[in-house]
Amino acid sequence: MNRKKLMAIPLLLLCINASAKVDIEFYGFLKASYLHSNNSVSSFGNDSFHAPTEAQNLHLDETTGAQQKASYKQQSKGAFQVAQTRPGVFLKRGEKLSAKIEFDFTDFTATPTGKNDPRVRLAEIYYKFTDSLSARIGQGWTTFEAFTPHTFNYVGRWFRAGSSGFLAQQVELKYSMSHWNFYGTVAQKGRNISGYPKSNGAATDPLVQDVSSTGLPQVVGKVEYNNGTHHAGFAYTYAKFDYKDADYNNAAGSVKGNNTRSYGGKIFYHGKFGNLDIRPEIYSGSNLNDLLYLTLADHSVSAGKNRDIQELGYFTSLR
Repeated sequence: MNRKKLMAIPLLLLCINASAKVDIEFYGFLKASYLHSNNSVSSFGNDSFHAPTEAQNLHLDETTGAQQKASYKQQSKGAFQVAQTRPGVFLKRGEKLSAKIEFDFTDFTATPTGKNDPRVRLAEIYYKFTDSLSARIGQGWTTFEAFTPHTFNYVGRWFRAGSSGFLAQQVELKYSMSHWNFYGTVAQKGRNISGYPKSNGAATDPLVQDVSSTGLPQVVGKVEYNNGTHHAGFAYTYAKFDYKDADYNNAAGSVKGNNTRSYGGKIFYHGKFGNLDIRPEIYSGSNLNDLLYLTLADHSVSAGKNRDIQELGYFTSLR
């Protein structure tokens, strides 16, 4: 296992204070699966079953875009894998301070059997100021996220499936009052220059700056009402990407980009009606996948200018 990927564990322990008594609880699960499709699927453009996000274009080469014979892709395929296994550890000191770190295993470019690299999934510190006010700091589920569905197919639920939200580096404050919860969050903007073409076909473009770290961070707000039987809420997010000073080359020469904005809102609900448990959400926004929300819309480049893409999505889980 790569030593660098484990550095977060001692750092997290030091934050809690190594001289203090810390309760440690291990958790997680091992999930062995078999995935099957009647035709080929892609995981973020890669020919693998790690995280199927779309059906492959059966007549185009995924790398070059050239026309090809696709008879082998039209055959049914399957794969055994344990990539959705999740080990983790929960740390707690007293009643106010706790932390969590969790790993998953993935490599979108390789077969699930041949290569499953460990990756930090969650690494968060929680602090409780009062009974009403608490904070969450680190990498975790974005405040924009709603509910976990009734499934153990975590990849299939979050990746371009009609829902919105994923992991984020963030600082979140939560205030609770009776049946109400109020959240305010600042977070790292999730994407950088993936919407831009590369200069002269190069793998990287030094003329384009990494805009995910420039300007102000992403802002997220959420309000929830929960009386134990009915749980409903609204969330909103906004971020600006500063492309205006990013030069890149195209057929017409070097041009300037223009700034883009990613924003969106969602409403969600969790209710129980006898034996029926329902968890729907509906969202709408612009360029939300630029924030790594695993939706479909991210900005595109047309005639040397960024073009905003709007979308509407919904997701319902029943049990």
